[in-house]
Amino acid sequence: MRSRACRAGLLLTVALGAVPHTLESQTFSRWSTPCDGLDNTASIALGDLDGDGDLDVVFGNGMHLAQTDWVLSNDGYGMLYGRRALGDSPDPSYGVALGDLDGDRDLDVVVTNDAGALTAIYRNDGKGNFSALAYLGNYRAPQPRRAVALGDLDMDGDLDAVLVGLGQDHIYLNEERGRRWSERALGLREAGGGRATGVALADVDGDRDIDIVVPGRYETLSVVFINDGRAGFAETRSLGAGPEDVTFVAVGDVDGDGDPDIVAAHWEQPHIVYLNDGRGHFKKGATFGSGREQTWTVALGDMDLDGDLDAVVGNVNIGFWRSDLDGDRRDEQFGRTDRDEPSRLYLNDGAGRFLAGSSLSTGTDNTRPVAVGDLDGDGDLDVVMGNTCQPNHIFFNPLRSPKSP
Repeated sequence: MRSRACRAGLLLTVALGAVPHTLESQTFSRWSTPCDGLDNTASIALGDLDGDGDLDVVFGNGMHLAQTDWVLSNDGYGMLYGRRALGDSPDPSYGVALGDLDGDRDLDVVVTNDAGALTAIYRNDGKGNFSALAYLGNYRAPQPRRAVALGDLDMDGDLDAVLVGLGQDHIYLNEERGRRWSERALGLREAGGGRATGVALADVDGDRDIDIVVPGRYETLSVVFINDGRAGFAETRSLGAGPEDVTFVAVGDVDGDGDPDIVAAHWEQPHIVYLNDGRGHFKKGATFGSGREQTWTVALGDMDLDGDLDAVVGNVNIGFWRSDLDGDRRDEQFGRTDRDEPSRLYLNDGAGRFLAGSSLSTGTDNTRPVAVGDLDGDGDLDVVMGNTCQPNHIFFNPLRSPKSP
């Protein structure tokens, strides 16, 4: 695939080295901030923000660090321009979702944040300019939120929100065109129990309301929450045979039988396809991937234009470590580990079995989110990759020629 780089920040600056050796009995090393001057992109959302008919991009940046989220406009041919800040100040952002929350027929933005910052809702003026509309959560003790999904959970005609992360997960019901929200707990979580980094919505049981799929990270169970039609989610179903390390889930009909299946991306484990029986009960289908991939995100789309949904996974290839050598609770050694597991396209055989396709990087990219959409207007799906400590990228699909300016 041909690629063009979309820089979401300044040039990368990394300094790793050792201070002069002054004591023979002890070795010291120095570790600088690994992403000085470059965004840590944790989420991507694509949508027509300015009403001109093409897909614009929102990058949610920061994760544990306070950074600026960015909105970029599309010129219609896949070139992004006009980068502008979302919000008045940097936040430790994790999740981003787009939807018409205030009923004025344009796309607003929801951004979830890590500890110390509330989830923020930004109102679109119809031209891609945003102002604060509301905030979700406990003002005195903002809860770390890692992902957000939007859908009409209570079937009243407007979009509600599902927020997941550390501790208790919640749903927020839209009560007043995005200005007032009512909070309900989703599931039962002991303190520190919830650690989800993704969430997906779909009508999995065929009863015409929206259900919720929450992946289980760090050896916790993944759960399907069944909607009673009134945004009540007392009925739950476990996904899989036991605790796993699922980073993200994507929902879509991968086996062509007309109901939504679940593709679960795993961290250093094979990815798993769960096939739906049409009533929201899932059985394990095929697995795919190397089992070594540190996968953060999976996105579904018909990438080869053969009529079924393929999978794109975003892989993390650089990790930083630290060690306390003498037990004094201060780290004396620092370093990094590198992998060679490029983010990759997996092609569907039509029955929900995925085969490795083209790589989307060299194996040195540190990718967390991926999103698919037709950026250049040529009728096939392109891939937007968000990276940590590196520039973000667009990979343009070569199946069809882009339209001319």
